[in-house]
Amino acid sequence: HGPTALGELPERTRHLVGKDEPAFVEGIELAQGLLRDAARSASGASDDELLHVDLADRVRALGERLGVARTAKLVEVVEELGRRRRFHSNRTYVGEVFLAAVAGGPLPGPRSDI
Repeated sequence: HGPTALGELPERTRHLVGKDEPAFVEGIELAQGLLRDAARSASGASDDELLHVDLADRVRALGERLGVARTAKLVEVVEELGRRRRFHSNRTYVGEVFLAAVAGGPLPGPRSDI
């Protein structure tokens, strides 16, 4: 959140989307797992119920910050990205839009270009 997070967006995007298609798929799958854990945590799941138990503190904080409804919507967004990934020629743009949504920006709609 805030100016520092905005300044980190390019680096975080590069990390998420990777250098090639397999890295992009891996980043999407990781984002799905982390967001599902955040949704579980926000719904009251214990740390032991999380896939990423080693990141429980961070996942819990994300779930608390985003809330159950927004986290669930973000899971849908990242799942749609995974389904439509073949049609995205600009992985960086997709990553930036997704990370901005996680940071509190607008959620991509069903007719968006991502």
